[in-house]
Amino acid sequence: IRPGKKEYEIRSAIQHLLVDMGSEEQLIVIGSAPQSAGHKPVFQQNRTLQQGDQVMIMLEVNGPGGFYGEVGRTFCLGEPTKALLDSWEVAKAAQKYTASLLRPGAHPADVFKAHNEFMVSKGFPAETRIYAHGQGYDLVERPAIREDETMLLRANMNIAVHPQPVTPEAYAFCCDNYLIGETKTVRLNSTPQEILVI
Repeated sequence: IRPGKKEYEIRSAIQHLLVDMGSEEQLIVIGSAPQSAGHKPVFQQNRTLQQGDQVMIMLEVNGPGGFYGEVGRTFCLGEPTKALLDSWEVAKAAQKYTASLLRPGAHPADVFKAHNEFMVSKGFPAETRIYAHGQGYDLVERPAIREDETMLLRANMNIAVHPQPVTPEAYAFCCDNYLIGETKTVRLNSTPQEILVI
């Protein structure tokens, strides 16, 4: 990730690395902008990175055994803005709060409602998309953390959690996987939960 690189060149390098590591399928989302860099589909990943840009990367891929995992972070080519740092702290807190609610027997609608109350309390709109969901041999599996899901949470479910507090000045996307245990939910990703400055 450096000035002068195209988004699709970064995607290509990441995909090469992932395939070499045994991944068979990849959803690689990259978006860059001077501020509020967010999700862009593959056919729009043709921007040239500039000094001072924010670069959001989401990897949603399967590993050698076929199981999916997901991670999303923002990189900055220079110092991050205060708006991005502020939104990032809300994203981390929202993810941590959701993880604390992922317990065997919990109802996804209750988790979804609690998350939305948290986001509104922080000045962000209520969520309308699937901001957390199961993963296994498919990219998105039940249970979906939303109001109409009927499948209860159980131990040993792998849940991707990706809250997204977005403003016109900042696009914060903190995405990690959590494994629900009998008594404790554990974050599976080891990537530091921070804005990564290059």
